[in-house]
Amino acid sequence: MILLALVLVLTCMPISAMASESQGKVIDFLNEGYYITDPDGNVVPTPFGYVIDEGVVLKPGYSLNAANNIWYTGNIMIFNAAVSNAKVSKLKLSAQVVGSSGGFTSLGNFKPTPSGGDWYGYLQSDKMLGSYYCYYRLQFTNTGTTTMTIDSLTGEETMP
Repeated sequence: MILLALVLVLTCMPISAMASESQGKVIDFLNEGYYITDPDGNVVPTPFGYVIDEGVVLKPGYSLNAANNIWYTGNIMIFNAAVSNAKVSKLKLSAQVVGSSGGFTSLGNFKPTPSGGDWYGYLQSDKMLGSYYCYYRLQFTNTGTTTMTIDSLTGEETMP
């Protein structure tokens, strides 16, 4: 029994040590780190002198990947985004359960808020991918035909 507990702790430790806790906390994905991938999934080299928490430029088909995994307990996740030079409805969120063999699954595109115009929007996910009490990787993709700048990108798990 002790050996099983030790194996579980050792196999989960690297994941949990890197993950952001999402319950009741607003996660700022630009501030907590990210990396960019091209349409083929290749990591795009970061230019020298880039600053975390500034607008992130995404070409069409490129994705912003959260550097830290998020812990999900099964409650409602609400994501908010502000973009410039494009419509927020062209920003798609995909998720993947950490450790799963499958790829990313789309959770949908952001929806503009009534008072935010085309540049500010949200996406609500009530059940993520149906797996609870696990870590997720998140990927935000520009599905439009023009380059967009992501000015703000946050997420929060809330009680139903």
